[in-house]
Order: sequence, then C-alpha cells, then structure tokens
Amino acid sequence: MSTMKKISIRRTTLLMGRYMALNFKHYAVLFGAMSGVLVGISLLKTWSNGGTYDTYSFLGMGQLFIFLMGLIITSTIFKELGTKSRGWFYMMLPANPMEKLLANWLISTVVYSVVASVVLVLTSMVNSLFTSLIFNEYFYIVNPFRMEFLKLLLHYCIIQSIFFLGAIYFEKNNFFKTLLAIVVSSMGLMIITGIVVKLIFQSPEITIDPMEQNGTPEFLKSFVLAVKIGYYSLIVPFFLTVSYFRLKEREV
Repeated sequence: MSTMKKISIRRTTLLMGRYMALNFKHYAVLFGAMSGVLVGISLLKTWSNGGTYDTYSFLGMGQLFIFLMGLIITSTIFKELGTKSRGWFYMMLPANPMEKLLANWLISTVVYSVVASVVLVLTSMVNSLFTSLIFNEYFYIVNPFRMEFLKLLLHYCIIQSIFFLGAIYFEKNNFFKTLLAIVVSSMGLMIITGIVVKLIFQSPEITIDPMEQNGTPEFLKSFVLAVKIGYYSLIVPFFLTVSYFRLKEREV
C-alpha cells in the first residue's frame, strides 16, 4: 500500500498507453474528419476567391478547430467514470488518483497539443497539394513554432484545465455543463465587478477623466497585472488541485 501512495512514472505511462490504445480509432476518425472539413472548406474558399489561396483563413480555421476539439476531448477524458460497469473497473486499476489525474492531464494537454500540431501541418500539406494542382497556387505549410500558434496552445492548456475539472465533476454532457457553468460564473463575476467599479468610481462605467482626477491609473494597471498573473500562473494549479480532490471523492 505504501508504494501505491507514491507517484510512479511507469504506472502513469502505462495508464497513458492504456487510454490511447482504447481510444486510438475514435481519435483517428476525429482528426481525419477535422482534416477533411478543413481541406474542403479551404478549397471552397479558394474557389470563391477566384483561385487565391487564403493562408491566414486556413490557419485561423485550423486553430479554431484545434482549440474546440481539444476542449471536447478533454470533457470526455474521464468518460469511464460516467458508466457504472466501466467506472468500477477504472477505479480498481492499480494506480493512485494522482497518477490517473496526471496521465489524463498529460494526454489532454501535451500529447494532444503535439498530435494536433502534427495533424494541422500534414493537413496544410495536403491542402496545398490540391490548391497547387487545381488552382496553380503556391505551396504553404503551417509553421507550428510561430509565436501566435504557441500562444494559442498556451491559452488552450489554461482554459482546458477548467474543462478537465468538468470532465470529473459531471457525469454526463460534461462539455455543455462546463460551458454553462463558465457562462453563469462569468455573469456573476461581471455583476460583482460592476458593483466594485460603481463603488470605487461612483459610476457604472470606467472613464478616463475620473481615473486621472483620482490618480487611479496605477491602481488599474496593478489590477490588470494581477489578473494576468492569476490567469497565467494560478488557474491551472487551482483547477488541477480541485480535480484531484474531486477524483478522490468519486473513487470513494
């Protein structure tokens, strides 16, 4: 029992291998469908533009697909817990909750980001092959190391942690329930922020003049900086910690 309390890299790796082996066909079809839709939309858009290949449009659609599909996959990462028969089997696996949490988190962040990036690069090559043959356009390959693309993956890993908690917390319809929870929480936060702004500035809107008169630009800058620090450094640890305790609770 004492060894089970320690995190084992071997057990974590085996859990990751087990998950990917069970879901390989499903995700292969999913990525294939994404590539097909991307190529189809891009070819139609190129044809409607008179044979001009809009690479920015292709990259934008690809990034949107990667972001949304990653959140959907994350929402189903603990789907075994949602069924009684498979849920009991999953709970009985010889691994502690931290290893299960770590394995699924690595799959839905690191592994997914790498695989999705490779798929997008390959899709851009296939799409460019068609556009060059049909429309005589130049060959374009997505660069996954562009700062814009890397920032997208960073934001995905941050937002993904919220849906990761939703995958454990809810039993069914995890994606939509998590999305609803985010909307409700955001509305509540906006109401609270509006009340605070009204109390500080004696107005429901932030205007430049009152801020300059009261000498509050520095306060606002500090507030924005605190929000950025919290977004980039606190969201992931917070939601992973809550996810861990929720997973332990469901296993009990």
